[in-house]
Amino acid sequence: MATKAAISEAVKLFNMAYPRQIEKQLGQFMDAGGDDLDGAVDRMIAFYARLFPDVPNEVLLAAAQTHITRSQWWPAVSEWREIAFDILTAKMDIPSPFAAWAEVKKLMRVPSKQRRWSSELIPRAMDGIGGMGAFGRSREDQEMSWRARFYESYRDLVDRERRRVEELPQVEAVRRKAAGELPEGLRTRLVAVGRGGRA
Repeated sequence: MATKAAISEAVKLFNMAYPRQIEKQLGQFMDAGGDDLDGAVDRMIAFYARLFPDVPNEVLLAAAQTHITRSQWWPAVSEWREIAFDILTAKMDIPSPFAAWAEVKKLMRVPSKQRRWSSELIPRAMDGIGGMGAFGRSREDQEMSWRARFYESYRDLVDRERRRVEELPQVEAVRRKAAGELPEGLRTRLVAVGRGGRA
């Protein structure tokens, strides 16, 4: 989604913010003769384009500006992508673990078909630790344990969701293809482990 024009604009911002670092950055993209400056700029922009195909232009530029306000150094791709996905995931409005637990408590007595969750990660986290029914049948003095396990389960799901969102499309395609080529026994064991079972 990030266009070469937007990437070029971001590189100009970085150049203005870090004028003494542009030569070092471009040096990585110089040809063997070392005198093709326009070609180096084009190769730098093409390099970034390969690593930001899933980031909208406005988010790419906002992430560049955010990095500039936080750091005195030209960003590594990982830093720039992390800021971009901080911006994107903030739009997803995923509740904090504390707000998610408050929602569990609020909806505990509501019949399951009438529950309206603010995020599908909340019931998935509860299912991962035994479910709403088991929580509802537990003793009052066990709530602290349930809450601690919920926080852990929920944070794990949020982290996995974030990694899934951050994954480059070309990496996701390779991962999906590789998963399809796994021997059936190994695939079954990995699915069981992913669901909290044993291999």
